[in-house]
Amino acid sequence: MGGEAGFTRSGAYLTLWRHAADALLGRSARPPEPPRDWAQAVRLGCDCEHCARLAAFCADPVERVGRFPLRADLRGHLHQQIDSHRLDMDHETERRGRPYTLVCTKNHASHERRLKEYGQDVKWLRTLAEGAPADDSAAAGHLPRLREALAAAEG
Repeated sequence: MGGEAGFTRSGAYLTLWRHAADALLGRSARPPEPPRDWAQAVRLGCDCEHCARLAAFCADPVERVGRFPLRADLRGHLHQQIDSHRLDMDHETERRGRPYTLVCTKNHASHERRLKEYGQDVKWLRTLAEGAPADDSAAAGHLPRLREALAAAEG
């Protein structure tokens, strides 16, 4: 066994190839489903009344904009909860009236991140399909699934 051809026939390569295929197929065999609505499942870890209102807003499938008129320290608390839990929402302080209002607008940032990850996974799936070990029956069993995943990405 010498050179690249010898490596691609080695047991180590076959094991790595199968593990990579299993991992990518497990995560990205199908394109990510777009969100059906604006609901977000969250666990904030704080049960104060303001976090309860934020959690209720997150769970609402229809409401996209939430308004929280609060004093500065409480707006900061919600701001910290949104950021630390990576909630899918933009937030800004509306500086009219008193108290100022934290305005939260839901977005689909986690779905966008997942789409990017999926796009990269499809590239890796294509690379795996092109470099599939021809003489390994376990790898041959993965090829139909790899091709199906690639077809789903293109379709």
